[in-house]
Amino acid sequence: ELTAKDGAEDVLAGLHERGIKTCLMTGFDAAVQDALLETLGWRDMVDLTVAQSGTLRGRPYPDLILSAVIQLRVDAVQRVLVAGDTVNDLLAGTCAGAGHVIGVLGGAHDREHLRSAPHTAIAADLKDVLGNLS
Repeated sequence: ELTAKDGAEDVLAGLHERGIKTCLMTGFDAAVQDALLETLGWRDMVDLTVAQSGTLRGRPYPDLILSAVIQLRVDAVQRVLVAGDTVNDLLAGTCAGAGHVIGVLGGAHDREHLRSAPHTAIAADLKDVLGNLS
């Protein structure tokens, strides 16, 4: 049974309420990503989804983030916030030039691992990500 991480839907709703465009990215292929979105009922909660493919390398490469920047017509990559629970998420955000690169605790990597990667903040949980917006 697949369930959303605690606070994930609140974060997506909070970003939407603030008029902030959202993109969900995954290292899974598009078919698996679509199945996850369908199961969670999140298809209408995000503006874009991007998955690793034959032309887009996965994390730690910046390809997924830069593809989202182009597709969402973001004016400056420095305005992008990347939040993730792995070192590779933080490396990808940094390599892409994102202005906010936030490690989120409670997922794949612990505080020590996340702190070892370049970041602008470490969030206690997903809900704490909203508090890091400026």
